[in-house]
Amino acid sequence: MLSRKIMERNRAMKQFYHGRKVLVTGGCGFIGSHLAEHLVALGSEVTVLDDLSGGFIENIEKIKDKITFIQDTVTCKKACLDASRNKDIIFHLAAFISVPESVEKPEMCHKINVDGTVNLLEAARVNDVERFVLSSSGSVYGPYEIECHEELQCYPQSPYAFSKYIGELYCRQYAINYGLKTISLRYFNVYGPRQNPKSAYAAAYATFVQQMQQNKPIIVYGDGKQTRDFVSVFRVVEANLILAMQDANKLKGQVFNIATGKSITILKLIDQIREKHPEYNQDINFAPARAGDLKHSCAACSKYLKIYNECYKELHNRSIV
Repeated sequence: MLSRKIMERNRAMKQFYHGRKVLVTGGCGFIGSHLAEHLVALGSEVTVLDDLSGGFIENIEKIKDKITFIQDTVTCKKACLDASRNKDIIFHLAAFISVPESVEKPEMCHKINVDGTVNLLEAARVNDVERFVLSSSGSVYGPYEIECHEELQCYPQSPYAFSKYIGELYCRQYAINYGLKTISLRYFNVYGPRQNPKSAYAAAYATFVQQMQQNKPIIVYGDGKQTRDFVSVFRVVEANLILAMQDANKLKGQVFNIATGKSITILKLIDQIREKHPEYNQDINFAPARAGDLKHSCAACSKYLKIYNECYKELHNRSIV
């Protein structure tokens, strides 16, 4: 049954995306490169815009001959206008992604995440782009200790989180004022292949795995009792593809949580990873909590799951008619 559903979904996706001209900003990054690969496999004409400040050209090695690559930044208005010309969909993933570094460099964070997003939205408006998908973050909610659902008031605790929230608001304004079909996806803690563990702001999962593989002491910021909702990069890519396919009524600046709805403490995560590395024998080193980091993070995912399930139901009905 599961394989049949997957086949039905893939057929529908291929029908929707085949031949569409798509721009992926940050397409050499962790999530963006996986999305670009899936779009190529679905038959889309893909353009990647990336300044390689955080991404790697190696991440798109398998598809480099099947895409158009532009090495430039979203802070350049001309680059945004040129890259988005004649495009049907923009997936905007390029971003300043470090919470601690955003505290140190708020102006740079704002320039990339806010000004860059406005540059792309304006380019999309001018070039009559049909759909615009913003990669946002669950960090916009702030210090809640409950499951965060999309209707909660947001209290961003870092320049990074604040910049992402402003980007969402701009997407909503462009939907209201100009009719641009926009949505914002609030990712929680994404993990998976191509995540850079050497980055100063790498996600905990990738960092812990590398430290265990190298038998180095694990560094935990805070007491380790903080919780996170870890979601696979492949689930994130699927969510992008499914939500961008929806009709106009569901693309009016709405936001969606993309996560699992299950949180885990950092210490429990370490225990689970340690089970896969029985040879690891180092202790945990605790360091002070970093500025801007949240204590708890867990998502309510019912809004996205409703569309996800409706999508499968519709595909199943089509297959038996």
